[in-house]
Amino acid sequence: MTDLSSITGDVAIVGVGNMGGAILTGLMQAGLMPQRIRAAAHTHTNQVAAQYGVVPAKDPAQAAVGASVVIVAVKPPKVREVVAQMAPQLSPGSLLISVAAGIATRDLEAWAQTHSNPTPAVVRAIPNTPAKLRQGVTAMSRGSHVSEGQLLTAQTVFGAIGAVVTVDESIMPAVSAVSGCGPAYLFLVAEAMTEAGVRLGLPRDTAAKLVTQTFVGSSALMATGQSPNELRAEVTSPGGTTAAAIFELEDRGVRAAFSAAMKATVDRTKELSN
Repeated sequence: MTDLSSITGDVAIVGVGNMGGAILTGLMQAGLMPQRIRAAAHTHTNQVAAQYGVVPAKDPAQAAVGASVVIVAVKPPKVREVVAQMAPQLSPGSLLISVAAGIATRDLEAWAQTHSNPTPAVVRAIPNTPAKLRQGVTAMSRGSHVSEGQLLTAQTVFGAIGAVVTVDESIMPAVSAVSGCGPAYLFLVAEAMTEAGVRLGLPRDTAAKLVTQTFVGSSALMATGQSPNELRAEVTSPGGTTAAAIFELEDRGVRAAFSAAMKATVDRTKELSN
């Protein structure tokens, strides 16, 4: 079981959609008691409370009262409003974590700052959707006022839903391009492979099963630490069928397409930050 000892108080989760829900269930599966989790879920707080046994909060401000960790998992356009509502309830020792794309720590600090809490501790995090199965990866950047103990707390929170890396905030747009959006790229490739299999004569359910298990097994091989380049070489015999396929992908610019797509993600992230 995950060591949750660095989470010394209650955890508030504001926004219990895909990511907020993944964090909530991950923390509970890691051993955090539901009585220590407050949830504010806009229109379905009572449903969330009944489903998970957590403590319902009528709004973000009530969720934040006395919480040592407050996780904001609402859509980016709502973050400023939600943080402003909670700011009077954030104590100097509390940790505010945002998982919204494009929201900088300097903005979170400005929105959370009050007379009684002039140096709010904030962390910006980018988890990805495999967090639903506790197989995600989260990149975190610390704000100006985060202690080592609070950083450890944030690492513990996201350790409940997968791997964690701490990076300089300046490269967070690149993180979003690689891991935040990464599952969508792979799902698109899976779609394309499935459709190609159907065009080649496979029944759709057979094509889907073959593609899915290929992704699962290939991911397991990558998890051993062997590089993608080495793994690809093992499958690609000179002059063979895989070599013919790789030639077509390279000839049609697959690497350039991925590079352009990921740059577009970085550009959009920077637009959202301004």
